[in-house]
Amino acid sequence: MTALLHQRIMRGVYRVYLIKKLTGKAACRWYLLAGIFAALQPFVSFSHVIRNAPRAWDPMYYYDFGVAALSHTENTVRILTALLVLVLLWMGVDVLRGVAGFLLRTRTARTATA
Repeated sequence: MTALLHQRIMRGVYRVYLIKKLTGKAACRWYLLAGIFAALQPFVSFSHVIRNAPRAWDPMYYYDFGVAALSHTENTVRILTALLVLVLLWMGVDVLRGVAGFLLRTRTARTATA
């Protein structure tokens, strides 16, 4: 009886853990990113964009390529690309905050033990 009870309780714990992971902030941002890519798919051929992208390592080539690509496309693609960039920046800020918090915690821990 206790093994059965333990098994049922642990299933509930695993279920809650999975739901929290699937509905967390980071997961929702990844879902948003995937949704934007899915919305862009009918309008943009990503394989052609990658094939036409410049091969040089000069950042200005990529800037010019992006400006030319966005200036010759529909408004829907421009709006979705702007949303894509905003979500990527939002995720980048979260990564930087996490790294800064980690560095701050390790610095505080090192000074406390010294």
